[in-house]
Amino acid sequence: MSKTNCNIVRDVLPLYLDGEASKETSEMVEEHLAECEECRYYYRNYNRIPISLQETGSHGKYHYSKIARRIRRRNTINMSVVCAAFLLLGYLIGHTLFSDKK
Repeated sequence: MSKTNCNIVRDVLPLYLDGEASKETSEMVEEHLAECEECRYYYRNYNRIPISLQETGSHGKYHYSKIARRIRRRNTINMSVVCAAFLLLGYLIGHTLFSDKK
């Protein structure tokens, strides 16, 4: 089996698995998987989580929730700063336009 065919099949495999590949492409992938043991192994293990990710953290849990929490916290802080800046700007503009100048 040529490495070029293997590379093509591995490139289109996500489309094939999502059902987004054309009929011809799906047939080509299926024919190749029937002939190529190496690509069948790749196909069977495509959605598995790498062992290095499984071993992170205590009790084998992933750190995705911690990362997502940090991102949400950073976004909340950024949004608060932007809102405070707009409020201050609105106050200054309002004060300038509507202040009683004697």
